[in-house]
This record gives sequence, C-alpha cells and structure tokens, in this order.
Amino acid sequence: MGNPEQHTQSISKRRVLIVAACIAAATFALLICAEIFLPSKPPSFFGLGFGPSSTTGFMVLLGPALAAWAFSIYVRCPDTTIRNQLIAIAALLAFWLLDVIVKYPMKSDLGTSICWYLYYVPMLFIPALAFTCALRAAGFDTTKAGKTARSIAFAGSALLALFVLTNNLHHAVFSFSFDDPGWSGNYRYEWCYWLVAGWFVLLPL
Repeated sequence: MGNPEQHTQSISKRRVLIVAACIAAATFALLICAEIFLPSKPPSFFGLGFGPSSTTGFMVLLGPALAAWAFSIYVRCPDTTIRNQLIAIAALLAFWLLDVIVKYPMKSDLGTSICWYLYYVPMLFIPALAFTCALRAAGFDTTKAGKTARSIAFAGSALLALFVLTNNLHHAVFSFSFDDPGWSGNYRYEWCYWLVAGWFVLLPL
C-alpha cells in the first residue's frame, strides 16, 4: 500500500490545481468581458501600437499566466509566509492588469481618475510585500527590529495609498482641473507625489 501521507498530499495538489485552473479561467473570462462590453476600440492582440491601450491583448493573456505563476508558487515554495506573500503579489498584479483594461475605455473623468489612482495600490504594496519576503528569507521577521520594519513598510504604503486615492479632494499628489479637456496629460506633480516616489526608492534599499 502507498504512503497515506503522500496520497493525501497528491489529492491536495490536484485540488489546488483545479482551483488554480478555475481562477485562471475566471480571470481570463473577466478580462475578456471587460474588453468586449466596455466601449473601446477593437484591441490589437499581436500588433505593436503606440496608444496607451495598444497592448490590451497581451494584458488579457497575462491574467491566466499570473494564475499559473501563483499555482507554481503554491507548489514549489516551502515557506508558508513567503508563499502567501508572493501569491498576494500575483493577485495585486492581476488587479493592476484589470484596472488598466478598464481605465482606457472609460468615459467618465471621475472614473478615469480613480482607475489612475488605483494603479498606485499595487505599486505601493508589492514593494512592501517583497520587503517582508526578504525579511523572512533573512530570518529577521521574528526579531523586534524586523517586526517594526514590517509594520512601518505596510503603514507607510497604506498612508501613501490613501493620499493617492483621495487626490481629488486635496490635489496633494497630482494637481489638475476637470474643466481642462486634456487634464489627464496636463497635470503637475505635487509634494505628496515625491513622497511616493521616495518610498519606491527607500523600500528596496
């Protein structure tokens, strides 16, 4: 008779593979539906373009690829903490792809600006998650200094994300006026943007 523990692990991996395949299919279907039902120009899946949404087809295909990468992490990464953080990074990247696809065909200035600000959620939290992975890999995550550094990384990212997401209320990150038809290209960087940029540089160090 085979080892019951190995048999259980085999069943568990099969279940995870089925769930990952379902997630990949659902992600692909969601991205396709967003492209079909939102008003936009037909995407070019394989041609190189110069517009902001010219790579829509590639972004749609990256959804299932991210799901496959997340499954690979689940199977191959032995450390539970690092595995969960890497899967969270994959989820944030998938959210980023969907946000890009939704943003460009959107007709509402308010909706477009919110989708623009949402770019910064993965941009701020992916480095924080990568930083905590590095702490875990180095064995510093259980030390007092490591716990403090992790808390600062997430608190700083959350605070800056809040500033970006509420920019329409204070314009401390980007300043522009919706009265200007070309506002999306005629904005200025304000003081909080430079805090965000500095945070991007600080976390990898």
